[in-house]
Amino acid sequence: MLGLITEIGVAMLAVFGFCCAVKMLAELLFPSDRIAVAVEIMEEQDARTMDLLLREAQTLSVGKGRGRMVVLISAALMDGTVGLGDTLDEEFAVLIDSYGAECYLIDP
Repeated sequence: MLGLITEIGVAMLAVFGFCCAVKMLAELLFPSDRIAVAVEIMEEQDARTMDLLLREAQTLSVGKGRGRMVVLISAALMDGTVGLGDTLDEEFAVLIDSYGAECYLIDP
């Protein structure tokens, strides 16, 4: 009797594991275009480490780089730190483009 209960429990766990594997595979193959990973650049320190932040976001994103990435830059940093007015410095623009990210200015 105990053996039968154990076998049923193992079978149920196997079915559950199979369902989870199918769901994970479907999410990797067909990622949602409504989900994006965001990187916030709120301080000067964030701007200096933007490359590291973008690389980490790309690593953590669903589908290993297939998901969208968004960079949110504080408008307060557009005083010459990362750009002027609403134009990014070329260094930051090239970096953001190299990761295929979209860039938005925000007011914190």
